[in-house]
Order: sequence, then C-alpha cells, then structure tokens
Amino acid sequence: MIPSIVKNNPFRVLGCFANCTAKERISNKSRLSAFARVNKTCDFPSDMKEILGDVTRTPSSIAEAEQALNLPEDQIKEALQKPPCQAGWNKNVL
Repeated sequence: MIPSIVKNNPFRVLGCFANCTAKERISNKSRLSAFARVNKTCDFPSDMKEILGDVTRTPSSIAEAEQALNLPEDQIKEALQKPPCQAGWNKNVL
C-alpha cells in the first residue's frame, strides 16, 4: 500500500519531478488545466503509474497542488516525498 502523501504529492499531481524548474511546473499546470476542463487526461513520465497507480487530476486538485508549492519552504517539504528523477527509482524502493 502506497501512502497517500506519496500518491497525492503536489509534484506528482502537476506531472513534475521534485527537481523541475518553475517554468516546467507552470507549463504542466496550464496543460493539465486545459485537459481537465474538457474531461481528458494527460500523462507525464513522473506519474509512475506502474508503481504508484493512477493520478487523479481535477481542476481543484491541480489548483491545490499549485498552491501547495508556492513557497520555497513548501517545495522542500513536498520534495522530500517525491523522487527527484527517474534514474534508480523502482518498486523495490517503496
């Protein structure tokens, strides 16, 4: 069982790795918001669906994820629950 804090991590909801730039977060947020408005899904490599399962993205969850990453202190806190990159991350870690 994967903890909710990992499955619903704001970085994961926004389709980003923890070491992404602000530009990447904003770009992904805009893309996700557009897809969510028309009830479509959008996948990113950081979703890690095969390990963590599906990501639930609604307009409200996208807005909450963006809000959770506004301050640098919040970004650090959330980054501790999200892998920084794909390299070396596998099911054995969880």
